[in-house]
Amino acid sequence: MEVYISAAILAEPTLGQILDGTNVPEYLNGVGIIPGIKVDLGTERFLNSSETFTKGLDGLAERLSKYKEQHPALKFTKWRATYIIGEDMPSGTALLKNANDLASYAKIVQDAGLVPIVEPEVLMNGGHDIARSNEVTENVLTYVFRALNTAGVDYNGMILKPNMVTPGSEAEKAGNGYVGVHTGALLKRVVPSEIAGIAFLSGGMGDEDAAINLGIAAESAHDYGFVPRVTFSFGRALLQTPLQLYAQGNTEDAQKALLERARTCLEASQGTVPANNFRYSL
Repeated sequence: MEVYISAAILAEPTLGQILDGTNVPEYLNGVGIIPGIKVDLGTERFLNSSETFTKGLDGLAERLSKYKEQHPALKFTKWRATYIIGEDMPSGTALLKNANDLASYAKIVQDAGLVPIVEPEVLMNGGHDIARSNEVTENVLTYVFRALNTAGVDYNGMILKPNMVTPGSEAEKAGNGYVGVHTGALLKRVVPSEIAGIAFLSGGMGDEDAAINLGIAAESAHDYGFVPRVTFSFGRALLQTPLQLYAQGNTEDAQKALLERARTCLEASQGTVPANNFRYSL
């Protein structure tokens, strides 16, 4: 797995779990996978609104100090903010609050000597088309980078984890080419070239679509002259089928399916648009 996956995002309860006589962060570090930790404390709704902001800034510096002392193998953190597309949404309040909190988080993490993953996710929920998704995602990222710049965050020492530009889950599906090209062009327009890298989330896409869209987005970003590394930080698109196979008691095929998807996504991140070659599936 370490050939295809360079890092793993852990939750706090996982830190103390034991594998082969050591805790999970040390175990991962020993096999060549960099461990990091999710440090946000989930979302809360704004008063009288369906929009959310993310909790966890209070006491973050102290928590980071504790994590580093107890688990020195940890090298990075992750914080997620979510945005809803709807009538008059995302609002200016949601855009500004989440951007400022993401920037404050990133600065605290860098001051602690760790690398922040900044995750502003425009959710797929809704019936909006790809043009609306593109508009909102660009607006979100513009707010985020304005806040990061104001906070003095070092772009060379952070990773951006954005959504790809897709139509809403209730809208007509867009072709993979449209998703990839829109996404690649957006990176070039909005994301500073100094940033260390982009690690796309899969955001509810299936494993095949996520891999194909990643490949086209990486190829498109390169064609537009976007220099930073484009890669993946997938959850469902890597794990959904392997977990279902595992739940059926098919451990060997579950492991093979995970390895197969990881390899395909790595190849896609290098600009190779994959065909549907997932042999191990349900």
